[in-house]
Parts: sequence; C-alpha cells; structure tokens
Amino acid sequence: MAGETALQITIKAFAGESGPIKNALENLEIAELRFVAAYNKNITNHDDNTEAVSADATKKYKDAQIDLGLAIKNQAERLARDSSFRGHGLKNCADVRQWEKKILDQVATPDLKSRLARAVHENEGLRATHELIVLSQTTKPLNADQIKEGRHIIADATGGVIGRREGEEDQEVTRNQLNRLETLLKTITTREDSAGQVQKFDRGLYNELTENIKAQMGHLDPNDNRRFEELVTEYRPA
Repeated sequence: MAGETALQITIKAFAGESGPIKNALENLEIAELRFVAAYNKNITNHDDNTEAVSADATKKYKDAQIDLGLAIKNQAERLARDSSFRGHGLKNCADVRQWEKKILDQVATPDLKSRLARAVHENEGLRATHELIVLSQTTKPLNADQIKEGRHIIADATGGVIGRREGEEDQEVTRNQLNRLETLLKTITTREDSAGQVQKFDRGLYNELTENIKAQMGHLDPNDNRRFEELVTEYRPA
C-alpha cells in the first residue's frame, strides 16, 4: 500500500495496530537513541555519573532487544502448529521459522531488518538446546514429519551459533560464534536426568550438527579452525 513504511506493514501483518511487535520496536528505537546519547556524552564528558548513565542505557538497550525477540517469539509460536515431537511442549520448528521469515520479508529497511534478524538469531539460540535434546532422545527411526522438522532444528541451532548479535564488532564475530558453539555443545552433551545421570546425546546428530555449523561459518583462520575442531572433539559423545 502506497505511503506505508516497512514498520507499518510489519505491524499490520503480524502484530496489529497496537501489538507487541510494534511496541517492542518503538521501545528499541527509543532505547537505541538514549544509548547513543549516553555513550557519546560519556566519551566527551566522562565522569562517574556519565559512566553510570551510560551503563544503565546500555542495559536498557539490550533489554529492549530481548523484548523484541520475545514479541517475535510469542507471535510466531501463536501461529505455529504443535511440534511433530509430541509431549515436550514444543511448537513446530519449521512453522516458527517460516513465520519469523515472513516477518523479516515484510521489512524493506536494512536497519530495521537487521534488528529483527538479530532478535530472531537470539530466539534460535534460546530454543535450539531443548529442540536438539528432544530430537536426540526420540526413538528412531523418525517419521517423515520428524525428519523434516529435525532439519529445521539443526538450522535453528546453526543460526543460534553463527547469527550476528546486537553490538558485535567485525573482529568479535568469529570469537563470539565459537563461544556460543562451546556453550551449545557443552549443554547438550552434559545434561543430567533427574537421577543425576548424564543423558547421552546422539553421536550421529552431533556430527551432522557440527558439520553444518562448520560449513555455514565458512573459512576460518588456522587458530579459529583449531579451536573449532578442539571443541567438537572435546564434547563429541562416545
């Protein structure tokens, strides 16, 4: 519709005129302006007060990014079917990813799309751990729906590891990706049951997951590649 901004289209398509995505985006824009102002003032007129104000503005900016992620999550999950992996309280990963993509596809402005994409990557990382554990523990062979959803679960985990986050500088990206990889691998391979026994993670799924992450990360310098391989080896199930 002529004259409508990408933000207005997104709001109408997914959140309503006064919906949570609209509110979260507006709050994020305000938080960003305050963050930039506080940061600049702290640089040019630094003292204990400007330091405290800048730290508070930084926290509120990060909280606003989280709130946007939650707004997207809630809307996407509301529209998604239940998972093909029954009994675990999951929504269908393929559906959730489809609705997240629809939200991103409505946005023409690069800056706004980047904000939404960063929020989506946070969501992927948050839900991937539970999804992977459920996929690992499900009795094989999987049915056709579970195989399809399983591919999307691996895609979730991959996006959660490699997806760029709010405030990451270019030189920090690979280091942060490797840190997120370590957190993911440690979590899925050291999870204990109610009796305190470590629940074995499916080795084939582990290999498929780590191979996909490696492929999507692209070329790594020798040091980063060595760390990647060390992490994969350290946490690989027996």
